[in-house]
Amino acid sequence: MGYAGNIGFNVRMNSTKMNDHEMVESRFLCSKQGYALSTDTANNVNERKHRRIRNSRSGCLAMIYISLDRSTRLWRVVNFIEDHNHPMVTPSKRRYLPVNRVITPLSRALFKSLNTSNISPSDQYCVAS
Repeated sequence: MGYAGNIGFNVRMNSTKMNDHEMVESRFLCSKQGYALSTDTANNVNERKHRRIRNSRSGCLAMIYISLDRSTRLWRVVNFIEDHNHPMVTPSKRRYLPVNRVITPLSRALFKSLNTSNISPSDQYCVAS
């Protein structure tokens, strides 16, 4: 996940394979993999006014597929496709990617204590900043 955040794209998990309650395979994709439904099809389903959502999918094929080697108990990369078909996020915007949003344990404890004290989220933000 650190690689994606440094390069400037977001990641989502596509699939995992479990064996005896243990993860043995996992596939991570670029968040822009696949295609969204066309707006005409989406509008025909329900005629109510919907908020417009920009198309966030571009058919990007970038992915990494990892597997657990049972004999050595080490993870190995089975398949890695690095090429993206869309521009990356600019360095000034990388911190806004979901993959880079991290709450430190200290901040989490602060928010938890402020929440139990019935302090509103906007006031919690003011205290934290």
